[in-house]
Amino acid sequence: MVDGELVAAVEEERFNRIKHWAGFPSESIRYCLDVGGVNPEAVDHVAISFDACSVSSRQRVTRLILRHVFGTLSLKKAIVG
Repeated sequence: MVDGELVAAVEEERFNRIKHWAGFPSESIRYCLDVGGVNPEAVDHVAISFDACSVSSRQRVTRLILRHVFGTLSLKKAIVG
């Protein structure tokens, strides 16, 4: 979203061709930043969709956050390449 308007949205499986893929969505992030004309430094919030009722989903999201979000360099590397 840019200035409250949705400018891009895409699922990672569109890029890697693996249905129900649950890894870090680096290609989706890269695509949305390119389409929106946004630099990674300008990102204020990140949202990831998951089934909150599923224990395995919560565990997957927790691992994803620990691996990527708290590692700022990892996040920049995943986004910028």
